[in-house]
Amino acid sequence: MPYFDWNATAPLHPRAREVWLEANDSAWANPSTAYRPGALARARLDEAREEIAQLLGFAADQVIFTSGATEANNGFIRELARLSPDKGIWVSAIEHPSIMEAALHFWGPARVQSIPVTPEGVVDLDWFVDHFQKAPPALVSVMAANNETGVIQPWQEIRDLCAKSGVP
Repeated sequence: MPYFDWNATAPLHPRAREVWLEANDSAWANPSTAYRPGALARARLDEAREEIAQLLGFAADQVIFTSGATEANNGFIRELARLSPDKGIWVSAIEHPSIMEAALHFWGPARVQSIPVTPEGVVDLDWFVDHFQKAPPALVSVMAANNETGVIQPWQEIRDLCAKSGVP
């Protein structure tokens, strides 16, 4: 049976599965404990953090592992809300609930601006240009490809507009 929802999820690549299984067998313990299996798990975790940091051009202490996207979204949005008390957040009208709900919770409805989309489901770039001239937000959130419709957003243009204003 064909599978047509690759935007939502996809199976693990065979090599990723192989490495995960090996790690699960050899470094399964709690990396926050002091006993030997935990220390081994901590060493493996630190190695992975270093490799990812180097690959992405970050410091290792900037790499945070989470259990999934919802946890990561909540953590990032919460922290940026704390650091930006005088600014708002713009979230596309078709954004995943893990973003919109976190934005409303941590920023409050008055600081959350919904970015309109066209009837085709594409973020309205004219709205962006107009609103960036008024007052840029602390953060913009637009998913690159919608997991329900498959519509690919003009993320490069959005990235460029954000970069000009210093907005993540």
